[in-house]
Amino acid sequence: MENRDLLYPIQLIDVRLYELSVDRVATADNRHGEEGEHHPPLINIEIDFFRDPPKHIVARLTLDIQGPQGDTPHIRMHISIEGLFEVLVESVEYLEESTLEEFKRRSAVALLWPYAREHVHSLFRRMRVDFPLLPTLNVLALQRLGEQQEEGQDEGQPGT
Repeated sequence: MENRDLLYPIQLIDVRLYELSVDRVATADNRHGEEGEHHPPLINIEIDFFRDPPKHIVARLTLDIQGPQGDTPHIRMHISIEGLFEVLVESVEYLEESTLEEFKRRSAVALLWPYAREHVHSLFRRMRVDFPLLPTLNVLALQRLGEQQEEGQDEGQPGT
């Protein structure tokens, strides 16, 4: 067995901060609930993929985060982290479909999440915002969720 056989066929070679915006809104109508009541932050996660033939895939992880800092002000953050991945085969088209699906469903998020998590934490600390640290992800649960969503889509299609 060659050492190359031990490598995942899609390697992360570069990460960049693609987009970032943070808003601090201190108006009374943006309060969540009654005085002193705290609600957990809301986090929306999206990931998009772009092929950059012949040997690259770009994955962009986007987080939209909002939540209170104490009672006020309300914080909104939009952050996109972009990862450049290189395939270890002749081109993206030569990747096995199962490998590409696994990468999209689990590995890309698992590889980019720590970068997004660090950026969010660092920015909120510098802003002196009391915001909880984003949790680490359970990538196996993430894969199961993707499989469940895929099964739900398959059941809704005629002829399956």
